[in-house]
Amino acid sequence: MHIAIGIILMLVIAIVSLLLAVSRLKENGAALEHVARELLLRLESIEESIAKLERGSADSMSRISEAISASARSDREELARNFAAFSEYQSRYIKDFVEIHRSATDALSDRIDKLAAYGGRSFKTPETSRMDGDVPPEGVRAQS
Repeated sequence: MHIAIGIILMLVIAIVSLLLAVSRLKENGAALEHVARELLLRLESIEESIAKLERGSADSMSRISEAISASARSDREELARNFAAFSEYQSRYIKDFVEIHRSATDALSDRIDKLAAYGGRSFKTPETSRMDGDVPPEGVRAQS
């Protein structure tokens, strides 16, 4: 009988511990389910945030691309204006230089002619005489 009571007691203790284990598993299962729900909510929140970031970055890239295009266009236009201004300046500078050179050459030519007239001699070469329509002076042969 003692053995039977011991076996019954052991069975009762085993059943109680089994019931406690099942109860703990149910509690753990409920806790795991709660954690799984929280994780799903966080995952959905993260997915929404990523979608917002993707849209925002696409918009930013579009605006940056437009700004770069506008800046490049502006730079090209400014470069073209500066090049045109430089070309105009250079053209005026060369034109002024040629005019000053022509004036100086004409003044020098007039002085040489005056000196030649004063001295009674001609400093014209056969080439300049032909260009001016003059006949070469006596004793100077025309070169061909």
